[in-house]
Amino acid sequence: MGLISNFVTLLPVLLLLVSNSKAQSSGGVFDITKYGAKPNADVTAVRVLVLVG
Repeated sequence: MGLISNFVTLLPVLLLLVSNSKAQSSGGVFDITKYGAKPNADVTAVRVLVLVG
């Protein structure tokens, strides 16, 4: 009985880890050029527009 309850407890954690690793690898690289950065430029110089509502 202890082995089955350990497996039932561990299974959701394993599924979460597998799902998380697949989600991170499928997205590729974060494209900062969509937000105004230039290729091969200083990414710390990107201006960010903050809208306060």
